[in-house]
Amino acid sequence: MKKFLKISLIIAIAIFCVLYLIASFSAYLSPEVFSYTSIFALAFPYLFVIGVLLCIAVFITWKKWGVVLFIILCAGSYNLVHTIALNVPTTFTKIKDSSTLRIMTWNVQSFDSYLLKHKDKDGYKTNRSEMLQLILDYNPDVICFQEYLDYENTKKRRSIRNDLKAAGYPYSYASNEKFVESKRKFAAYGGTAIYSKYPLIDSGRLKLMDSDVGKQEFMIYASLNFNQKPVRIFTAHLASYNLYTDTNGNNNIYTITYHRKSSVQEKIRETSLIHLREAKMIRQQMDASPYPLIYCGDMNATACTYEYRYLKNDMQDAFLHGT
Repeated sequence: MKKFLKISLIIAIAIFCVLYLIASFSAYLSPEVFSYTSIFALAFPYLFVIGVLLCIAVFITWKKWGVVLFIILCAGSYNLVHTIALNVPTTFTKIKDSSTLRIMTWNVQSFDSYLLKHKDKDGYKTNRSEMLQLILDYNPDVICFQEYLDYENTKKRRSIRNDLKAAGYPYSYASNEKFVESKRKFAAYGGTAIYSKYPLIDSGRLKLMDSDVGKQEFMIYASLNFNQKPVRIFTAHLASYNLYTDTNGNNNIYTITYHRKSSVQEKIRETSLIHLREAKMIRQQMDASPYPLIYCGDMNATACTYEYRYLKNDMQDAFLHGT
């Protein structure tokens, strides 16, 4: 019986090591070669925690194999560093050095316009005013929005563009995907947007895809002169996983029932392939930039994925460097 348990434990540890190693090298495995790589990338933090606990238990029982397991855990160092960012936090101050270009990137989820019914004294939905105040508190030179939403100025709706202009951001460029809300019959503009304190010297957009919910995804860019030097800023919103679409209104997407398991896995697999196509299109545009560039946006993917590493290439990640 003891021999059977020992063999079973060894097999279980071996299977875990294989899964962990696949997750550890997920950033180097193209979805075109192994389409489930993003699932392993998402699972990496959990596998790492399990691995640490397993390593301690094995080290106490079998010291030699505990050391081997520790060496295997070290294979995930790239993913680990890109998950928790081992840097020293810096103190934020609203007043910045004149040589620093401060950029804010924010997926504003349509400024939560569909979630809140209460309005403040200025006619905004409550959290919209709070979000605008937060922008002013951080005092960025440039703001990049994803899932941006703006309205045509009417008696019932106010354009956020006008408020940002009054707040010191007179220059802007947006993908401006126009649509009309069927229930309220008013026009709105969504997508991605860039707002700047500095004049824009050029701008452009690239259509990435048509999503399965009838909306389009665009990458946009805008160039500006900062301290008499040109810089081009890119922003994009990569495809969402759309895990809600088969929950029948149940917002708890983490309740993975048996009949949903294959659906969720398939969506993650398919979306990772879409992400790679989008990343290649964006990378091509960035490589063609005549100016130094900054990319910011919503990747809808972790830093352990192949598409992240492909898009990042040799650029510096502010999350990792704490700047």
